[in-house]
Amino acid sequence: MTSQTNNINKLILNLFFIPFFWIFSYIIPKKKKLIIFGSYYGYKFIGNPKYFYLYLLNKKDSVYHPYWITRNVKLYRSFKKDLKPVFYLYSFSGIWKILRAEYLFIGEAAQDITGRTFLLGNFNIIESWHATPLKDISIPDKFNQTFYQKLFNFMLHQELKLYKVVISCSTSASQNLRSFFKNNNIQISGYPRNDIFYNYKLSYRNYRKDLDLHQYKKILLYAPTFRDHKKDVVPFSPVFLTRLNSYLKLNNYILLVKDHPISIFGRRVKSINLSNIQDVTNVCDDIQELLIYVDILITDYSGMIFEFCLTNRPIIFYCYDYNDYLKNCRSMCYDYFSEMPGPFAKNEATLLFLIKNVSHWFNDAAYKEKYNNLRDKFNKFQDGRSCERLYKYIRKSNF
Repeated sequence: MTSQTNNINKLILNLFFIPFFWIFSYIIPKKKKLIIFGSYYGYKFIGNPKYFYLYLLNKKDSVYHPYWITRNVKLYRSFKKDLKPVFYLYSFSGIWKILRAEYLFIGEAAQDITGRTFLLGNFNIIESWHATPLKDISIPDKFNQTFYQKLFNFMLHQELKLYKVVISCSTSASQNLRSFFKNNNIQISGYPRNDIFYNYKLSYRNYRKDLDLHQYKKILLYAPTFRDHKKDVVPFSPVFLTRLNSYLKLNNYILLVKDHPISIFGRRVKSINLSNIQDVTNVCDDIQELLIYVDILITDYSGMIFEFCLTNRPIIFYCYDYNDYLKNCRSMCYDYFSEMPGPFAKNEATLLFLIKNVSHWFNDAAYKEKYNNLRDKFNKFQDGRSCERLYKYIRKSNF
């Protein structure tokens, strides 16, 4: 099926379902305490929706009735096999539950639940978002936008009006989320998915076992963010990867690469076929379940740093294309080189040096202070009870 055919089919479905949901959301009454969860456009079981859904399932005295909704047939069948409350999106019962739900709980956009580009009508949406923003995530507002871009932004603004509350981890993050979502109701309760850092038993899948990570002395993870309009990013040269692999093999370390879904670098790594550098992009859906086993995180401009610092483990900022990123992708919400604790690697040689000397710089007193300041500034709560706080907040709220 061609890309053009896909776009036509998508347009037809949007033209039908957007007005359909809008009309019937005002006709069909809501069912109290019914919460529908979805994530990653309806395809995956990840993020804050996943962890709060599981929390409600395991909470014996919960007053809510949680259901997961997905358009992933494999995921749907897995849930049915495990006797978890789930609905297939493209079914009468799935559409019915969406219309009946008191709350829709999402991780990014309403598309997590409906599978459609926008949702309009009589809905109460709880936006849990998927990361504390480091880079700008605001809607572009330019005079030279095409008609489609203007229409997209207009429709998105209409959907944002349905977001009754946006979940946050800190006062600092709340300021940016308030600006992006045009929403003053920001609830600082912590992200449900961060509870896993304090209780590994919350893992739905054991990547330590599945990836045979127990055999390695240290686990490094390279997890970059995406580049706008640029899939073919090459952060490492083949020569460097070979050199790094030799060091990793000598010390019994492994470097895992978890690429962003719209990037293709992970595939390049896989094609080189190195013994101690492994692409897990398509193996690992929920990065939170992988982070709990990571000893050193290497990233660039990803908000993941604000969550990983809860582990009190080393982070290396590999910012090899910083100026290009600012020029061609996005601006930063904070002064990158002042607010972030570092260390910063702008080239491969520095990166390898930092990896080899991690025990030296990470135990430096001045560095520890900067690291702890970052952790405390962007995480008001550090106790593994974010789901509990969110549950109490929703119960007492009247959206």
